[in-house]
Amino acid sequence: MTTNISDKIIDKIRVEKITPKPRWQFLLKNYIFWTAFGLSIAIGSLSFAVIFHTTLENDWDVYRYLDKNIVTFIFISLPYFWIIFLTIVLAADYYEYKHTKLGYRYRGYLIVLGSITISFVLGAGSFYLGMGKILDETFARKVPYYHGIIQHKKEVWNHPEQGLLAGKVKKIIDEKDFNIEDFQGGIWEIRGNNIIWHEMPKIEEEVKLIGEKSSGCCVFLMKEARSWIGKEIKGEEEKEDD
Repeated sequence: MTTNISDKIIDKIRVEKITPKPRWQFLLKNYIFWTAFGLSIAIGSLSFAVIFHTTLENDWDVYRYLDKNIVTFIFISLPYFWIIFLTIVLAADYYEYKHTKLGYRYRGYLIVLGSITISFVLGAGSFYLGMGKILDETFARKVPYYHGIIQHKKEVWNHPEQGLLAGKVKKIIDEKDFNIEDFQGGIWEIRGNNIIWHEMPKIEEEVKLIGEKSSGCCVFLMKEARSWIGKEIKGEEEKEDD
């Protein structure tokens, strides 16, 4: 019986002129999938770097000024773009690794868990080197959909009646007063209360301000100032505490 089956296979190979694929084709395929897997890990690590950057640089404390509870504010502030992108990359990791020579050895959840762990560790290193900030700012300038995310952030800071105002510094009057143009084009006089700057805001620098809108037109009484990119601009009380 075994002989008959072997003969049939040999006859089929002879009739259909089937020839084995050369070894280099299998090796090339394996190398391609390993390279793709490595690239996916690298892209995943950069995704984690941006997630770290946007999460740590987010102004989580301003929910108090927006009549929202912390859970709602977290929900609307999560970096969904990068979370979805990271999920797609991890799915690609799984597919690519399963098609390598070693893919059959491990269960699917171990492959995904390993990809997440490696990308997380490399992402933390990339964030420390500033790659998260660079990618975030690059996407904000060049990707239309991502620009909409930045616009949402600007809208969060466009509530002067509730104590939040942001814009670009247009004129510095003295150590506690300056003018800004908000993101809708309005000009505001910013008046500080005995503010001593660790770092004076520069002309054309974008800032985020916490304070109170004056009863007069377009005057904002500032209590706290932050750079738009997240670095805090400290005032007198904070300087005394340092």
